[in-house]
Amino acid sequence: MGSAHAGIFRYIPLGSKALAERTYTLPQRADSATLNVQPRQRRTVYMRLAETPEGRSVKHLLGDLAIPEVELRETLRKLDAAGLAKRVKGTWVAVPLEGSEPAES
Repeated sequence: MGSAHAGIFRYIPLGSKALAERTYTLPQRADSATLNVQPRQRRTVYMRLAETPEGRSVKHLLGDLAIPEVELRETLRKLDAAGLAKRVKGTWVAVPLEGSEPAES
């Protein structure tokens, strides 16, 4: 016959708290002050990303840096939340700092 719970749906109203949790704000432009307040490990990862304008994968960063994968991924997420890095198609890219000049090739 099927599960005893089959066909039972429960309505959960979305209050303002749930809506607030789903509201996203865009981070402000990345600037040197934002970078300077980051812990050393995040600054190191940012600088490594900034060296390569086309970005780096987690695999490549793991080969370059002596950081466990779990910590590296958390660091990248925190840099993303701070508006200092972004993920584009599996590659992490440093967001250029406001007022900085682009690197010349």
